[in-house]
Amino acid sequence: LEIRGLSRRRFLAGCVAIAGVAAACSRRAKFGSPSIFSRAAGGAPLLVLTDGEAQTLTAFAESVLPTGAAAPSLADTRLIERFDEEFFFVDEAVRADLKLALGALEWLPLLGGYFHRFSHMNLYTRTALVQSMLGSRFETSRAIANSLRFAVHFFYYAHPATWAMSGYDGPFAH
Repeated sequence: LEIRGLSRRRFLAGCVAIAGVAAACSRRAKFGSPSIFSRAAGGAPLLVLTDGEAQTLTAFAESVLPTGAAAPSLADTRLIERFDEEFFFVDEAVRADLKLALGALEWLPLLGGYFHRFSHMNLYTRTALVQSMLGSRFETSRAIANSLRFAVHFFYYAHPATWAMSGYDGPFAH
């Protein structure tokens, strides 16, 4: 048996199957447990994202955002909470697409020959995987990486804590 490449249909079917299994597992594992991504001590849990999805998004954000002393952290910018709040107000179809993308991202490394889910990989490996997804020959893989990267960058750089590092002094009207 010789395998020359993975067809688009098989790749998409695999992504959907993995996302379905991930969604089922995350719902069963997280049901009834308090959110570890609460807004503040004793605050309300996230509105849209499950803990597993928030962990995947956090791992992705760490892979695509700048690091260093001048760069504010995810906690400083409240990226996950802001992401969750904004997606609470969008159409259910958009929310479903976001959840499908996060589920596929979490389990996609297993199709690529890695032995860990995305959020359980080290930062170097995650960053390399995201870079390979951005240049992948598979449109779905590129769409997931580019769409999530755009949304993460949008919410990160919209926070006032990031303005100083980019030289932006804020809106004209304040």
